[in-house]
This record gives sequence, structure tokens and C-alpha cells, in this order.
Amino acid sequence: MYTTSNIETFFKLFQLKKFLKIHSGFIAGGVFKDLFLNKQLRDVDVFFHNEADFNKAVEHYKGNSVYRFLYENDNCVAFYHTKEGVTVECVR
Repeated sequence: MYTTSNIETFFKLFQLKKFLKIHSGFIAGGVFKDLFLNKQLRDVDVFFHNEADFNKAVEHYKGNSVYRFLYENDNCVAFYHTKEGVTVECVR
């Protein structure tokens, strides 16, 4: 049985789908805490099964005018979603 709470939870989680378009990453980290505490999302950590998936996602974000490159280090490449005001970190 679906309750109002279940439907609200679904729509909260559905918000994150926009950060996974075109690639096969998965989201983990503190974004879920912020989402369920009704805080503004600041960053989304996207993890990958392998380097090929990671590279595909990085190329997607680089080629998308909605995202702006922020930084890169040994662990991740980060982009800023200019419309949402959210940092997306592609984690190796």
C-alpha cells in the first residue's frame, strides 16, 4: 500500500535521476541525508563500477553546457550544475 510518505520519498529520490542521465553511475553519500532532512542539495557523489563508466560520465559532464568544470584530483572530477547550484563529483 502506498502512503503519502512513500510517494513523497519516491519524488525526493526521483530528483537525483537528473544527475545520472546518460551514464551508469550510482549515487552514495550525504546527499540522502540532506534530501530527507529537506535541506538544499549541495553536492552529489557519483560512483562507478569501473574506469570506463567513470570516463563516460566525465565526458558527458564536460560536453554538457549545463555543467561547468570545477576541479580534478586523484579521487574525483567535479562539475557544477549551473541551474541547480549543485556540485557533482565523479568519484573514481
